[in-house]
Amino acid sequence: MLIMNPPAFLYLIFLFSSILYKSSAQDSYYEGQLRLEDGNATAGRVEIFFNGEWGTVCDDLWDISDAEVVCRQLGFDRALGAHSVAFVSAGTGLIHLATVGTTKGQLRLVDGNATAGRVEIFLNGEWGTVCDDQWDISDAEVVCRQLGFDRDLGALSVGFFSEGTGLIHLDDVECSGSESSLLDCVHTSDHNCGHGEDAGVSCTFFDEGQLRLVDGNATAGRVEIFLNGEWGTVCDDLWDISDAEVVCLQLGFDRALGAHSDAFFSAGTGLIHLDEVQCSGSESSLLDCAYETFHNCGHNEDAGVSCASFDEGQLRLVDGNATAGRVEIFLNGEWGTVCDDLWDISDAEVVCRQLGFDRALGAHCVAFFSEGTGLIHLDDVECSGSESSLLDCAHTTVHNCGHNEDAGVSCTFIDELTSRCLA
Repeated sequence: MLIMNPPAFLYLIFLFSSILYKSSAQDSYYEGQLRLEDGNATAGRVEIFFNGEWGTVCDDLWDISDAEVVCRQLGFDRALGAHSVAFVSAGTGLIHLATVGTTKGQLRLVDGNATAGRVEIFLNGEWGTVCDDQWDISDAEVVCRQLGFDRDLGALSVGFFSEGTGLIHLDDVECSGSESSLLDCVHTSDHNCGHGEDAGVSCTFFDEGQLRLVDGNATAGRVEIFLNGEWGTVCDDLWDISDAEVVCLQLGFDRALGAHSDAFFSAGTGLIHLDEVQCSGSESSLLDCAYETFHNCGHNEDAGVSCASFDEGQLRLVDGNATAGRVEIFLNGEWGTVCDDLWDISDAEVVCRQLGFDRALGAHCVAFFSEGTGLIHLDDVECSGSESSLLDCAHTTVHNCGHNEDAGVSCTFIDELTSRCLA
């Protein structure tokens, strides 16, 4: 009988347990399993379990398409970037994969950045460029989608991202915009191009909660929001100017001109993401407002907005009516008042004409239309009366005033004045 002292016996138990644990841990991994190391929960160095060991992947030909597959395999919705040259830190041990997955028709962006560059395509064993003949936004849409982006920002031509070298694979590309691959588009492999005509694209991802205006124009349209990987509309229940204010500010405008309901900009399609939105008007994002994700709406109730941006030197009348009020001017990104020192009818004449009226009826002083708040932008304004803008008049931006000296005006149109005189 083999008799061991307690320490030796305990050591054997520990050694046997360690072997069993290591075997069990290895058994919990499967061939081809991926993990992210030395980053965080959503980014890191790619490692793959292969032949019973973890190892890294070489960055040769590593691009956004490869990153897209990795992210999807790890359970994410999309890739934000493909990093190389040990961006996250160098690994140790085996390098399992190199020259990952270059396939016929694969695309890459060169001489730009992670989201924009010269378009190159892998055909017949070689990378080559695409000629910009007939290259437009529909072609860029297909390229960006094939690369895993959400949309294109622009189709760029004439070697915008510098000239490529080697083969020019495609010319006269004509996509409808719905194709899943550039090779699915009409094209020719014969070309009459030089690399000075290499085509490029600029792409982007959509962010959760991002907004866009549809079926209107650059400043107005149906409100659509990107949630859970899809664009959808907003129902107009409880929709008002405070909600529109938040939408316009989030989109980069200065203010809302109107909140529209009943599919004013035509009915959308697909999902309706939000209902019963209630904003105070000060929120920085529509998702910061109170809302419901369950709805009883149809697209005939899609909400819309009209927005506007302020121009430097723009004027407005406050605390009066449509033709009269305290004069406020937009400067350096903020509205402010005008001090009444030296304020007279010539100054009022310029204000009224800048606001689109025909003439001034009066120049008002000592906060006639109540005191404003915030900045006092101008003082000692002296206009001749012929200037087209208040900023064209002599003035100073240094003042010794309080808001009890805020200047105001009364304006009128010629036809209104004539009508009153004839009455």
